[in-house]
Amino acid sequence: MQTFNSIDQSDHSINKLKKTTTELLALVAQFDDQTFNEVPFEGSWTASQVADHIRKSVKGIPSVLTGTGIPADRSPDEKFELIRKVFLDFEARYRAPEFIVPDELQHQVNDMHTRLAKVFDSLLNTSKSIDLNLVYGDFEVPRMGKFTGFEWIEFVHCHTTRHIHQLRNIQQALKKSAI
Repeated sequence: MQTFNSIDQSDHSINKLKKTTTELLALVAQFDDQTFNEVPFEGSWTASQVADHIRKSVKGIPSVLTGTGIPADRSPDEKFELIRKVFLDFEARYRAPEFIVPDELQHQVNDMHTRLAKVFDSLLNTSKSIDLNLVYGDFEVPRMGKFTGFEWIEFVHCHTTRHIHQLRNIQQALKKSAI
């Protein structure tokens, strides 16, 4: 049976999230203001909307992680497999909850880059200062329930990875349509 070492896992989880954040920010920076706001194909969000969706999904998590935390009655990484199964299945399609649906506004790349960096920095700083083993129950992810701090980090990592994949697809579609 694999044991869960919370000190090693904490460093690993935070480093993985830092890497994902760096990858996201580098990808966003590759767009110009025009392509950032261009619809790549019918039914798709723009890269700007994807970035706004990610920003909205991350911005409230630090307040959840500084809210009420209670000791978990399960392994702090128990929901990792579920999170990965849902968010790393790039063929599956989901409807975003209304509170994280991107707005219809056009965004400038530099402004969105700064806003994304800010919300991820806040999450990373908060994650370093709390007990990630606790269940933070001030917010429940629909159909997934309450998460430990570790699971919140894994959620953000996997959700962001999913949308990095989507941003790359948007980028490729825009390049093809420009030819």
